[in-house]
Amino acid sequence: GEKKQGLSLAEYFEGIAILLRDRGVVGLALMAGVRSMAQSGLLLFIPLYLANVLKVGPTLVGIGIAAMQFGGMIAGPIAGTWSDRVGRRPVVLAGLSGSTIVIAALTLAGNEVLFIAGISLLGFMLFAVRPVVHSWMMDLTPPAMAGSATSVMFGAQSLLSGAAPLAGGLIADTWGLAVVFYALAGTMLVANVMVYLLPHHGKDDD
Repeated sequence: GEKKQGLSLAEYFEGIAILLRDRGVVGLALMAGVRSMAQSGLLLFIPLYLANVLKVGPTLVGIGIAAMQFGGMIAGPIAGTWSDRVGRRPVVLAGLSGSTIVIAALTLAGNEVLFIAGISLLGFMLFAVRPVVHSWMMDLTPPAMAGSATSVMFGAQSLLSGAAPLAGGLIADTWGLAVVFYALAGTMLVANVMVYLLPHHGKDDD
């Protein structure tokens, strides 16, 4: 049989240039970056809130983060199956909208039990979105450029995620940890709007 030839370096960069001209691909990559920015901030400031505001010990901090990850572990297969049936956009919008509400409500939890229950629910919605976004990107790109599209998306995620700790730290030092969560909820709301504005491509909106 014929041996399949890979992309040359010139073809690879040409493909990247084509992807960057696609409004859907660029918009989805930026949305994934904004979502990752909020996620990065949450993973940093949730333990700080537990320790400094709710005054819990290291064991409960660990339990809280584990509960958040466990919620995400359960949600992944459910969200993936659901997105195959109803489309990518509705599942991503549902996960991001729910995450926005829960993040804003976390500061209203008066004790560690309610807070940990809240971040468990947050993990369920927040991490459910991640595999669906990746699948959506694969839907938008030809198979030969799937790896390149993934690299564009992960590049946007890495770039924006790095800004969250610095910005969150400045906000916390100036106005307090509670305000950081309102800022992260606002960041997630921006991701919601970006999903809503993405162009329709058929499969993602079935």
